[in-house]
Amino acid sequence: MKNNKTINTLRATLFATVLMFSAESHGHDEKKESKEKGTARAHTKEAFMLSSDEDGDGNVSKEEFLAIRAISYTEKDLNGDGIVAEAEYVAEWEKRLDKQMAKQREASVKQAYARYGALDKDKNKDMSLAEFHASGNRTFKHYDTNEDGVVTEDEPNPEDRFGDLADSSENKKSKRSKKKKKGKNKES
Repeated sequence: MKNNKTINTLRATLFATVLMFSAESHGHDEKKESKEKGTARAHTKEAFMLSSDEDGDGNVSKEEFLAIRAISYTEKDLNGDGIVAEAEYVAEWEKRLDKQMAKQREASVKQAYARYGALDKDKNKDMSLAEFHASGNRTFKHYDTNEDGVVTEDEPNPEDRFGDLADSSENKKSKRSKKKKKGKNKES
């Protein structure tokens, strides 16, 4: 049994090695490209095509898919013994996730600077309470659709000001509130 495992491991390693040399001879560094694409993401067809269609022809053959999987397996085999232990699999995943989180953090911090710049109206790098409240007042006014100075769950949802879909958490709360009221009305 152990010999079969060793033979299969050697076959997989040989297959991955042949694929890498083949890619290099065609001017592609698939291992590098795979690593660049290798971030944790949703299991969607779009993500599948993005990560699997190496030649960009809009088609993914099973051979193309399995070749990429073989490279991925080799990348996960951190000690190069031909076997991916649980610790290696998790460590490789953590490495990709850390990279993705670092990019997200960088983008979020950049956004925080932009937001601060928008709030600091006099651009003196010291936001006053009045400057901070100016943004809050706009937000409150947006949600106070009946302009009575109080925002309630029963109030009509505001018009979308960002071009996005309406806030689903707000819609859920509104629907729950309406269901509760209907239930109370039926009991009366």
